[in-house]
Amino acid sequence: METRQIWMRLGVTVSGSKEEIEKVIEGDGEALQKLLDKGSFSVDGECYIPSCEIESYNEEYGTDHEIDDVDL
Repeated sequence: METRQIWMRLGVTVSGSKEEIEKVIEGDGEALQKLLDKGSFSVDGECYIPSCEIESYNEEYGTDHEIDDVDL
């Protein structure tokens, strides 16, 4: 099976202890990754694939998807 990737903006709410959330607010990427790995989040915000990413996808994979923002 071929694996492909596309970048998108994913609106999520992350939950954790006071200490964990404050680390995230301070820019601690490792603390954020730990919360994500634990599944301490819900997808509930604005999610979309920007048109420029679809254009890049088309170029990389030789496809012809319409180049427009995709709202999810």
